[in-house]
Amino acid sequence: MRSSRIRLIEIIVAVAVTIISVASLFVAVYQGVVMQRQLEASVLPIPTVSHGNYDSGEEVHRLSYYIGNRGLGPVDIRWVHFIHEGETYRGPIPYFASLVEGYDDDPEGRVEAFLQIFEDNQVLTNTVAPQLLAPDDEAGFIHFTRPAEDSPDRAYWERLNAARWETEVQVCYCSVFDQCWIGRFPQNHRERVNSCEVDG
Repeated sequence: MRSSRIRLIEIIVAVAVTIISVASLFVAVYQGVVMQRQLEASVLPIPTVSHGNYDSGEEVHRLSYYIGNRGLGPVDIRWVHFIHEGETYRGPIPYFASLVEGYDDDPEGRVEAFLQIFEDNQVLTNTVAPQLLAPDDEAGFIHFTRPAEDSPDRAYWERLNAARWETEVQVCYCSVFDQCWIGRFPQNHRERVNSCEVDG
């Protein structure tokens, strides 16, 4: 009788130890997940895309596009697409070139005309992707001063100025932990993706 009691106590102790061990393991795993999420949140990047048509510092009409980072960690910009009138353009240059009129059957002529417009007006352009931006950093990727009224390039500037309100910009970006998202602007909406492939 006594041995059976001792055996019962041993079984109860063994079960209790097993339960405590499993609970400890669960707590350790859960704490690890929570700490990982906190670490990821502490370096979360939040890109922004903005544009304007007036430089208040120099008091001139200047069309500019900016991409920035308002997050807590660096943002790795992998690619930027522009969607205008149902067409997707892989990067700012194809998008800007698409706004040149009169070359519907001559794509090469359109690109040449676009490059000439930018050269004649000394338009400043920078690479928008790939690019790494630190928190609170911002980079302009086009600065185009409005041509004079009698300039043949004034109409193009006006088209570009109007089109910026009708254009969606998609940015595929990643964090330092290689977590990736596609952000859509001006909607300021983002969705998680596995990676930022070149084709989007």
